[in-house]
Amino acid sequence: MDRALDKDNLQIKPDSFAQAAVSANKRLKKENDLHYLKHQLKLYVAAVYMAEDFNRAESASNKKLKHDQVNRLQEKLIERRLD
Repeated sequence: MDRALDKDNLQIKPDSFAQAAVSANKRLKKENDLHYLKHQLKLYVAAVYMAEDFNRAESASNKKLKHDQVNRLQEKLIERRLD
């Protein structure tokens, strides 16, 4: 799985994630071609959406965390000025 990793933010590349999910899904011997391909397509699309949802949640979480950190820093600076 290919991902862009930095110190504060984990982002999954949706296409790479979906390709890994599809390639890991083995075909059952009793599956016909059409059923297998439909299943692979559904799996690919679901994996893309899952990775995108994860990325949005991760980004929102980091924005809130950074906002909270800035607020705490501002509070500390104000406290020191008042001392």
